[in-house]
Amino acid sequence: MKTLVFGTLCLVLLTGGLPAQPQDGDLIVGQFRDPTAASAAYGPGSIMSIDPITGKVFTIASSFTRTSSITMGPNWIEMASDNKNFMVASIPSGTTPASIGNGVWLHSVSTTGSILHTLVADYTPPATSGTYINAFDLDHDGTWILAGNYSFWSFNEDNFTYSTLWTARTPSGVHNAFVIDRALGGPTYVVGKFNLTSSTLPFIMGCDRSGLVTTVAAGFGGPSYISGIKIERTSGDYISSGFGTTAAGGGGEFMRTTKKGVLTTLNFPTTKTTLYRANAVYIDKQNLAYILTYDWQTQPIPTIVNNYVCSIYKMDLQGVFITQYIYSSTLLRGIFAPAGITEYGSRHVMCKGSGKPGTSVKIRFTSRKATDAGKAYQLGASFAYTNGFRMPNGEYLDLNLDSLFLLTVKNQAPMIFQNFTGFLDKNGEATAAVAIPSYFPPNLGLPIFVSGIVVDPNAPGGISTVGNTHWFLMD
Repeated sequence: MKTLVFGTLCLVLLTGGLPAQPQDGDLIVGQFRDPTAASAAYGPGSIMSIDPITGKVFTIASSFTRTSSITMGPNWIEMASDNKNFMVASIPSGTTPASIGNGVWLHSVSTTGSILHTLVADYTPPATSGTYINAFDLDHDGTWILAGNYSFWSFNEDNFTYSTLWTARTPSGVHNAFVIDRALGGPTYVVGKFNLTSSTLPFIMGCDRSGLVTTVAAGFGGPSYISGIKIERTSGDYISSGFGTTAAGGGGEFMRTTKKGVLTTLNFPTTKTTLYRANAVYIDKQNLAYILTYDWQTQPIPTIVNNYVCSIYKMDLQGVFITQYIYSSTLLRGIFAPAGITEYGSRHVMCKGSGKPGTSVKIRFTSRKATDAGKAYQLGASFAYTNGFRMPNGEYLDLNLDSLFLLTVKNQAPMIFQNFTGFLDKNGEATAAVAIPSYFPPNLGLPIFVSGIVVDPNAPGGISTVGNTHWFLMD
């Protein structure tokens, strides 16, 4: 068993007198508690970065934000659509407005931790006190879908439009985790539930922009709550973090659920790796999971739960423990509440467009790896993203080897799939497009998945970077 223990969250590493910058591949963690206040205090919280190779830690924002008398700590974090900055949802707490903890807040945040824009600031969301954003994801049209408590919202970056999609109080349990999934055989949006009051209630549900549409998994044997959910791209299964059926981590803290609702616990008792209240999960391009949790590997385990040390477990998707990162031995559960995790530079591909005949879908391809600037890139598309394949550098390309994939990677339709091959600029960026012919039939509702690679003869397998997969709808 290998444990990496480095630094303290409060330490700011300096490079040339300026705060250190997150690098491609760093783990980015947000937490919503104020370590200087009482254990229940929300905000101002912090954002930190961890190098998963060296374990080196530095603080991006040691005190995230305070607005007037309202303090707000980060509750969820994702890479922004520009693959450079962050999107951060925050939990408000204070004396204004009167409903403490009430509000929907979403920010665009720089790599130095400063708020570039407060994109959504709603003091009075359409639900009870305590409403806030618990998770969000970027949809096919460039719209952010936000999930929290009993409601779902949307936010459009182009015109700063924020709207409530729907509110549902039944079945019991707030919307605590969320991911968008366009694979066949499952719901468009997948939501994990929190505060279940009965072992017969759903813990994973499917929904769309109009409301809850299906129950994916429910009943005895599931977790008490789901705190994070992602898609395993090779199978389409849902990989989640949460709080298991017992306080000792008896299962459900790290689990797999098929689209048909079959649940498999990936930690205890399958592999005997015990976790306690896993708060979030992220899956990298090698299909390895980073789980935001607390240290139960180092013995002896503290007898007081608030003395558990914050930790990140690295495990494979069969539940085999690889290593853990303890980013500070002094940051304990009683004063620190890690709530969201992502990987810097992981939103390489972003599609935006209506997908209607006669229009063009814009595609942005970026790499934040400094050595990728000026390198050749190749984009590809397919009709599905599950059952992709491992590339020579060990990372997965989440596209099917179908007719559309072969058409695009062979550049056989350059007037439609424009600039699918070329060179990244000095900033590691490129733009491409899909020009949808006007003679295509409308209202197909067909998802088209796009990903890409950066070619480097000096990199392992000749490939430096494998992109994420985004999509648009042929609509």
